[in-house]
Amino acid sequence: MQKKSGSETGGQGYVIGRVEPPDTGVNTWMTYRSIYTSNGVSHNIQRLVAQPKLSNSPLANTGSRIITYGVNWAAGTENLIVSTAESLAGNIPGASLVLSVYDAIRSFISGLSTTTEVSAPNITYTWSNVTTATFIYVRLDTESDDAQQLSSISTKTVTAVGYDIPKFNYKAVNGSWVLFPDIIQGKRTIYATPSRYANIADAVDAYNGLYPCPVQNEVYNIKISGPESKNVEVMWPCNPNSPLDCEW
Repeated sequence: MQKKSGSETGGQGYVIGRVEPPDTGVNTWMTYRSIYTSNGVSHNIQRLVAQPKLSNSPLANTGSRIITYGVNWAAGTENLIVSTAESLAGNIPGASLVLSVYDAIRSFISGLSTTTEVSAPNITYTWSNVTTATFIYVRLDTESDDAQQLSSISTKTVTAVGYDIPKFNYKAVNGSWVLFPDIIQGKRTIYATPSRYANIADAVDAYNGLYPCPVQNEVYNIKISGPESKNVEVMWPCNPNSPLDCEW
């Protein structure tokens, strides 16, 4: 489908319009106004953005899990963290992350190589995920706020994944097994943003009937796996259909 050209102007940062931010206190809400011109027609745009403020917000979630293992690995052949994320349109390339066991532990143990045999009976994973939701409302600039329509819903996520290895053994060069006398810990951050997150041109096209309205660019899930491709967690971030879905 051919895209229309357009441009956006206007100020940001003040509350105006028919759609007011919810006020339950679990999120921080921001609202912005601008004008977007497409094919010579001016559209009035309201963006309503929510970010979690309290842990009980639907836009935030945390958890932890202990994963057990029963075999030894060569340090360079297994991955401690593998992450993928999907939007409603498919994979989100920027959310892919691969951390090998070797890269996670090499700073702790001198002389470690990718072929060093290692053993971790269990690994504790902890995660914290926050979602930002953006709702875009569109009307013709010649109309009143009562005519504006919800034309786009987008989400993006930031996820911190921590790992804790309380018991770790490795085979020394002389062939003897050595217990590492410390806890190996670390974390990685995963950013999942759909490619057309909060795209105003898409919202205007949906308003004008070129896409189903509202067009949706939301993070559908985030998958985390560990060594031996064992599943750690599949996170299902909030996929709101309206601002109130971010509150309850």
